[in-house]
Amino acid sequence: MNALSDLIRMRPPATSHNADFLIKMNLPPIMGRRDAACDCIGFLLKTDFTALPDTERMMLYDRLIQLLTLAIGDTRSLLQMLSNQETRSREEWLLSFFHLLGYGLEPLLPISGLAKNLENAPQIAAFLEDDSLNFGETGTHLLQDEKSLVEHLQKLYQAAEIHISRYREYAEKSFSKPFAERYGKAYREYRKLCQEAV
Repeated sequence: MNALSDLIRMRPPATSHNADFLIKMNLPPIMGRRDAACDCIGFLLKTDFTALPDTERMMLYDRLIQLLTLAIGDTRSLLQMLSNQETRSREEWLLSFFHLLGYGLEPLLPISGLAKNLENAPQIAAFLEDDSLNFGETGTHLLQDEKSLVEHLQKLYQAAEIHISRYREYAEKSFSKPFAERYGKAYREYRKLCQEAV
């Protein structure tokens, strides 16, 4: 099991009603980092994956999984700090959305990896002296499945973007000035790091 699988399968975090001031001080940078990761996921999902060679596609899938693992982990941490039910509901929705993306992203690396490795499969079929092993057809089907799954994830994120933007507006209205400054600084720094890593 990888880190993303583990996070997706964990129970929802409990509310920490007694979270002290020092713990809550971490909320702006964690939220800023999570939102930066979320935006980078959206940016990467707008890539034309069909135009990329196998190796580059697999590298992007791996990067998406890393960013999503970060976003899920940070959202879970935020939920442990929040007691306001309206804010918690928004974060719980985001967590469910990230989980759904995770279920879609997890199979992409194995599918694309298998399709890539089937390029050598005709030699294996010849060695086994079995003409019925049509690996070329299997590879074609896998690539179609990969493309279809990516398109569904792209549509899912596109549909969610307006809600994500609206939730951020709600949150920003409740930010104190120091909170907003710390959030903005964390968001900008992590967004820069995410973009540099792509």
